[in-house]
Amino acid sequence: MHPKECERSLFRMGTIAFILGIVIFLVSTIFRPSREDPTNHLRVFAEYAQSNIWIAAHIGQLAGGLLVFGGGFVALYRFLGQTSESGLVSALAWLGLAATILTAGTLVILQAVDGISLKRAVDSWATAPQAEKIAAFRVAKVDRNRYP
Repeated sequence: MHPKECERSLFRMGTIAFILGIVIFLVSTIFRPSREDPTNHLRVFAEYAQSNIWIAAHIGQLAGGLLVFGGGFVALYRFLGQTSESGLVSALAWLGLAATILTAGTLVILQAVDGISLKRAVDSWATAPQAEKIAAFRVAKVDRNRYP
C-alpha cells in the first residue's frame, strides 16, 4: 500500500471512530437514568439502585469517549506528521496530545467511580438491613463525592 493511501485510510478510520464515538456516547447518555435532582441524594440513589442499565450506560459512555479520543489521536498524528518542520506548531500539537491522554484517563476514572463503584454502593444501601441503612448511605455519599 502506498504511504499516502495508508495515511488516508488511517484518517478515514479515525474520522469514523470519532463520529461513532459521539453517537455511542450520546445514546448511552440518553439511556442513563437522570430524572431526579442529583443533589437530592436519597431520591437519586434510589433511582440509581433501581436502574438495571446503569453500569452498561457508563460502559457505553466510556467506549464512546475513548473512540472520540482515538479519532482525535489520529487527527493529531496527521497534524504532527504534516507540521514537523515548525517547532512551535509541533510542540503545541504534542501538548494537545498529552492533554488528550490526560483527559481520556480522567474519563476512565470517572466512569469507573460513577458507573461501577457508585452503583455497587447504592445497591448495597438499597438492600441493607434497616440497622445498616445509615452507614450504607454514608458510604454511597462518600463514593458520590469523590468527583465533582
